[in-house]
Amino acid sequence: MTETAGDSAAAEAPAEGIADYSVSLYRAPEEIGDDEIRPLLHIERLHQFAVELTTSCNLACVYCHFAPLDRRGNNATHDLVDRIVDFAGSFPIDIITLSGDAEITMYKGWEQVALRLLKAGCRLRSISNFSNGIFSPAEVEAFSYFSEILVSLDTPDAALLKKTRYRADLRTMTYNLQQIRAKCLEDGRPQPRLVCNAVIHDKNFGHIDRLAAFAIANGFNALSLQRFVALEEVKGGKNDFWDNPNALQLFPLDHLDDLTLLRGMQALQRAMTMSESRIEFGLHPALSQDIERLLARLGVDEDDAQATADDGGLPQQGRTTLADGRVALADGRIVTKACMMPWDYMHIMWNGDVPPCCIVKDEFVANISDRPIAEVINSDEMKAYREGLLTGRMQPLCVDCTYVPETDTASLRASVRGYLERLGQYVGAATY
Repeated sequence: MTETAGDSAAAEAPAEGIADYSVSLYRAPEEIGDDEIRPLLHIERLHQFAVELTTSCNLACVYCHFAPLDRRGNNATHDLVDRIVDFAGSFPIDIITLSGDAEITMYKGWEQVALRLLKAGCRLRSISNFSNGIFSPAEVEAFSYFSEILVSLDTPDAALLKKTRYRADLRTMTYNLQQIRAKCLEDGRPQPRLVCNAVIHDKNFGHIDRLAAFAIANGFNALSLQRFVALEEVKGGKNDFWDNPNALQLFPLDHLDDLTLLRGMQALQRAMTMSESRIEFGLHPALSQDIERLLARLGVDEDDAQATADDGGLPQQGRTTLADGRVALADGRIVTKACMMPWDYMHIMWNGDVPPCCIVKDEFVANISDRPIAEVINSDEMKAYREGLLTGRMQPLCVDCTYVPETDTASLRASVRGYLERLGQYVGAATY
């Protein structure tokens, strides 16, 4: 976890002049005018609306943060589904994700819910392990109308897949994938955007090139590599499968020895070269920063790697904690997280609880059984998360989060302004 100034010896005895320099560049919170922050707190459109219909899953992944057995078996009520469909048909949303910390196809009648949303004019997205048996014709039909499908596939090694995502079956995954592609071809329709979504850890890093080749060969449009987040990094995280004798324990990349790490870097380079002009290739920003730091550790093009790492992350040296609790860098910039979720994302769990983002699942800003969904989007609770990120006075959950990298408040404000300006091109002055 990133060290803050308050935890370091340097923060206790900052270099001479740093505190004064920080204050001279940045105004105290009470001096930040409403005209600067207030316009950035309200949103009139959602980019992504995520709905968790069930907590059940057919797999036992050793790195899942919300996979305790006592959580499984819960399903959204028909009333909750009706409210979600009504909301989705009236509020401007770019795309709806039918997913959650479970497997969408475990919800009986999920395809009927999807068709209701499609008829309401919604674009749909899903994250699925594609291993819950052979899809029925109705399921294939429903999936074929989705705009985007993320298939959770970390490796083309069938044995390794079973050891890390227990009960996942590569044959079932690929057959279901081909059924959907074939249905679109039969009907003369474009297929959904297919994304191979892979969590990168110490056991699969060495053959990312094989994963890229497998994704290309199976018609995926994109390969998205995600950072492995250890269980202890997620507040409230719990997993009953870590000690499964049939499973394989996983660790972050920094657990690798230098020789194995170097071979993994070479595999990554081969994957990137192979993907050119064939498939979109993306690394989660936090994973990209991890790799840059590890390159510096190896001394591979050390100067270039270190320069990239410095550009991609904020320096850890020379930090100081201001009187209001914010963390300032030596050049006066205020530290925050490069997180847009409070602006472009909303998640509803099976029981109506609304967490502040997709990572936290044990603290909530509201429950939609108590208030309208549209009201929650711009509630005081959600605006508190937005204001905290914009000013650097983050909520404790944001301070502890390791899913997104750090940035400075000026950069985040610019990102938010740009995002809201893009919304304004087609939202206008309407409020909801």
